[in-house]
Amino acid sequence: RRRRARPPHSALPARPHPLPPATLTTMSDAGSEGEDDTQFTLANPDVVTKYKIAADVVNKALELVLAACKPGAKVVDLCALGDATIMEECGKYYNKKDKDGNKIEKGIAFPCCASVNNQVCHNSPPADDATVLEEGQTVKIDLGAHVDGFVATVAHTVVLMGDMNAPVTGPQADVMQAVITAGEAAIRKLRPGSTNIEVGAAIAKVAEEFGVNMVEGVLSHSMKRFVIDGNKIVLANGGGGATAELKAEEDTVELNEVYALDIVFSTGEGKPKCVDERETAVYKRAIEKSYKLKMQASRAVFSEITKKFPTMPFTMRAMGDIRGARLGLVECMKHELLHEYPVLYEKAGDCVAHFKATVLVMPNGNDRITTWSSQPISTDKALADEELKALIAQPLKSKKKKDKKDKDETPEERAARKAKKEAKEEAKAKADEKPQPRGPPVGRPAPVLKGAAGKQAKAAAKAGYMDGMDLPSSEESGEETEEIVREDKNFEFGGKTDKEDRKARAKELEAARKEALAKEQAMREDDDAFTVRCANQTDDHREAMANSKDIKIDGFSVSARGKELLVNTDLTVVHGRRYGLVGPNGMGKTTIMKLLARRKLPVPDFIDILLVEQEVVGDERTALESVVAADVELQQLRKKRMELETAMERIAAAEEKGGDNVLEEREAALASALAACKIDEDAESGNGMRGKLAVEAERKAAGELDEDNFDINDEITKVYERLNEKGDATAEARASKILHGLGFTVPRKDGNSGPERFSMHNSTHSFSGGWRMRISLAQALFMTPDLLLLDEPTNHLDVHALTWLEEFLQRWEKTVVIVSHDRGFLNDTTTATMFLHHKKLRYYGGNYDMFVKVRSEHRANEASTAANIAQREGHIKKFIQTFGQGHQKMVKQAQCRMKMLAKLQEEKTDVDYDDPYLRLNFPSATPLPPPCISVMNAAFGYEGYETLYEGLDFGLDMDSRVAIVGPNGAGKSTFLKLLEGDILPTKGWVNRHIKLRLARFSQHHLETMNMEMDCVAHMKTLDAEMPLETARAYLGKFGLSGELATKAIKFLSGGQKSRLAFAELAWRQPHIMLLDEPTNHLDLETIEALAMALNKFEGGVVLVSHDERLISLVVDEIWQVKKGDMTCVPPEPGSVDVFNGSFEEYKTMLKKEFEGGSLLTSKKKNERREKEEQAAKEKEDARKQAALNKKYGAPPAPATPKPAFTGKITLDKPAFGGGGAGGSGVVFRPAAAYVPPMREVTAPVGMVALGGGGG
Repeated sequence: RRRRARPPHSALPARPHPLPPATLTTMSDAGSEGEDDTQFTLANPDVVTKYKIAADVVNKALELVLAACKPGAKVVDLCALGDATIMEECGKYYNKKDKDGNKIEKGIAFPCCASVNNQVCHNSPPADDATVLEEGQTVKIDLGAHVDGFVATVAHTVVLMGDMNAPVTGPQADVMQAVITAGEAAIRKLRPGSTNIEVGAAIAKVAEEFGVNMVEGVLSHSMKRFVIDGNKIVLANGGGGATAELKAEEDTVELNEVYALDIVFSTGEGKPKCVDERETAVYKRAIEKSYKLKMQASRAVFSEITKKFPTMPFTMRAMGDIRGARLGLVECMKHELLHEYPVLYEKAGDCVAHFKATVLVMPNGNDRITTWSSQPISTDKALADEELKALIAQPLKSKKKKDKKDKDETPEERAARKAKKEAKEEAKAKADEKPQPRGPPVGRPAPVLKGAAGKQAKAAAKAGYMDGMDLPSSEESGEETEEIVREDKNFEFGGKTDKEDRKARAKELEAARKEALAKEQAMREDDDAFTVRCANQTDDHREAMANSKDIKIDGFSVSARGKELLVNTDLTVVHGRRYGLVGPNGMGKTTIMKLLARRKLPVPDFIDILLVEQEVVGDERTALESVVAADVELQQLRKKRMELETAMERIAAAEEKGGDNVLEEREAALASALAACKIDEDAESGNGMRGKLAVEAERKAAGELDEDNFDINDEITKVYERLNEKGDATAEARASKILHGLGFTVPRKDGNSGPERFSMHNSTHSFSGGWRMRISLAQALFMTPDLLLLDEPTNHLDVHALTWLEEFLQRWEKTVVIVSHDRGFLNDTTTATMFLHHKKLRYYGGNYDMFVKVRSEHRANEASTAANIAQREGHIKKFIQTFGQGHQKMVKQAQCRMKMLAKLQEEKTDVDYDDPYLRLNFPSATPLPPPCISVMNAAFGYEGYETLYEGLDFGLDMDSRVAIVGPNGAGKSTFLKLLEGDILPTKGWVNRHIKLRLARFSQHHLETMNMEMDCVAHMKTLDAEMPLETARAYLGKFGLSGELATKAIKFLSGGQKSRLAFAELAWRQPHIMLLDEPTNHLDLETIEALAMALNKFEGGVVLVSHDERLISLVVDEIWQVKKGDMTCVPPEPGSVDVFNGSFEEYKTMLKKEFEGGSLLTSKKKNERREKEEQAAKEKEDARKQAALNKKYGAPPAPATPKPAFTGKITLDKPAFGGGGAGGSGVVFRPAAAYVPPMREVTAPVGMVALGGGGG
């Protein structure tokens, strides 16, 4: 990659500027490597001016960024401030075109990076990053700018302190002073004729003197026009200390060269590593590479990079579409079209300091054009080497010698020169005669001096080895003057001390931090945090929606706290369809549901909407009463009916009693009835289901009732009719069936509580959160709104309840929108699919499997169309390039082709590619011989309760793939605890291999985590000696990288907490994994990734889950946990049996147990019911026969066996009329049986059809 024979780029580890120098074809031939022309070197004064203007820009940007480095500031805000300042300052220069009519390019040469603590470099986070600075942290700022391709870069290190004027101490001071001293030595060593090896050796010697280490692979490059990393390099490892693969080729420093002197020191080993490649946000185009990209997204991204950043590094924040850019960068990186600048880390606790300066090698000495004001440093360490002391004491620039040509000047020129010199001396004398500033008053500190005098004062006070150093000035030229800045402070006697002030300030900062966290938490639940923009609806659209229960919203956008979730998309919900709303987590599915339920979107007011999103509040009401009470309108109607009936009874009683008070009593009763028909202004609007206009219309109608037009008979008739429509008589029965289907038991004891733990007659406060969520779901199903919104309804359901819910929703006649991670549930319940992708809603017919199939076909068609269009574009562009210029005969055809090309580009459609999905990995342990777990004649039951199961006899090994299914309360989670050893069997044995490692994912794994810890700290609790890089690497494999790795666990979503638990499982490297409902809170893509990871896992898996997709992909056999029946004689304990069949067959078996909308939980009950029905039928047949015998007499018992049927039919009555629906107009008997004397009719068998309802 270089012109000279040097080690390849892969031999050099990652470094602050890890870009291989290349033979660069820049934007100007004059700026290419090896150009001898002095037009673009420091020999040209215009070039020097442009370098210094670029330096002024970066100095200004660095000054503002350092001023903004305060505790509480966001890292991304610092980076954005640096980039914005560079662009703003560059806009002040060279705004006119040059002599050739070209616009001078200027802007960012290296994006602003802010690396914190043990981060070495290149930390330029995305816009949504929330990392903030804290007091005591070390921050390294790195940025660069260019004017017409001439680059100036700078890097500086600062420590955040409560008092920034206080000196830095400890290891931070040592490494900062070391890197500054090394920079001063290197600048002075960088002389014409010296070699890069000598410069590197000086840097290494300073590091050795201060007891710190150089960060490996840090390179200082020569720079030319549009070349930020030239061929000449200074390796910070020096000469003797460099290894074979890191040793740089010797080069000589020459006059008029420019260097970016880059030095990084660390108190650690100096061997940085890239922890997570996804943190990389800085890239640079590889000019020397070319490749024809396949994906349109990649081509679009690379085209944007070529246009905006042809030669300089750039950050991802500068891209237009960051999400699309990340997708396109994958292919660009794969084919080495870009170089990356990874974020590097030293070990946790190491202090890292960064120094970078742009140095011009000029004839009169080196000119450091980028500079800063250093923070006060107090350290005990100093240079002991006399040679280095002498080197640093040398001035940067040598005194300008008198030009010999001055001897040949003319008298006129000599007189002008003398006059100019005298004028200078006179101005200087006047300046010296100015009165000196008086000293500070008593009790006030001395003024702080800035500029050269201030630096000299500090140097004199320090009186160290740096005496006499020619420190750089922030001014370009001219005389340096003193700037006196007085610190105005108000002193109060008896006030707080400095220590108390610092404590008070720390308390204020902590209070502000907690307040910000509280606001952030509140914003998550704040409906007003969402901004909704909708297109204006036409009158025709409103009229069409007024009489339809369909929902049609065109062109709406949704954003949350500045983040766009939906952009100019359409929402269409057809009444009667069952929709599945799918898409990756965090894209806005739940937001759409909430906006519909809160009516933030324009939904017709007469459409009832209900969202199931939270569990019911526990109280003394039973589960059954809570479900019935959820229908607010039904409760209001019942109350109104009671009050109206009471009023009518009062009127009837008064009229029957008579007397003088009849009229008065009648008026009082009618007044109470009229008050009951009024609607309270503060009454709830049907549990929030109905719109404001509908409620206001109802209130208006009720408000029109008065004593003149009120008719109690009409009102109670209306109430009866509405109650009949609401199904008042069957309300409790319907609620009971729904609760029974969701797993609640029916039996009831005296009082309000049932004999079973999950009885629907138990009070709601006695249930756990999962069962309260079932009650909330039952309320929604009971109320039957026009639009039912279900957000993850399967999270707290077992297979039995889930199967019942599928059957129930298949009969749902109204509209339902379901967000679920269960692919099988979506397949069985939905008839259409809404897909949220790239901030748009797309619609597909059919269930989820049909959606996947159709979308894959659409994607294939789009890809084929895009390939054809790209091929045609290539042919047309080639024709235009060949005949567009210089061929007069073909000009018209070329113009025609240009129009065709424009039309093709308008017809272009982007291929709907999937986002890269998460890849999980569970490392396997060393194999163990079977059995790993052996269970022999084991039984278990909690003390004081019935035995859950007994007679357990089985074995598990590393090849076992088992799914545990059964109803809630049967003991599935207990079964896993028994395998793990958390509980001991009450009978029998459970033996485990002595080297067996088990890892269990629990339904309640979140309860065992410290919510105040971040993910990295949680991983380190597993192993106190776990390196930070290892912890972050494990977290990155499970989608917890960047900000998520350092975020407190309490702020993670449910799915992210589950991923953290998966990372913990992976760290343990188990032989067998016990997974208890691992799919809760995971999206469909993550479940697919989990299934693939479990299939690759070379160990045993015991899985408790209701997810049909995961079970079908992972397990080999199904074990069914059956509940026992201890009420039988003898008692029947539960058991764990192998189910011979697939999971689909198991669900089919459960569906056969449905009857009347209820799910029977025991086969014994089913058999008992069948026996009772058979006995009742035999009893009824015996009763009918007894009635016949009583009417006609009992037939004599036949002495001989009954003869065969002869084909004769004897009629009991001469008429063929039936006895009605319940009668038996015709009785069929064999001809030989006893009958009264009646006429006989003989007919062929099977050819007589006689009437009669019962017969």
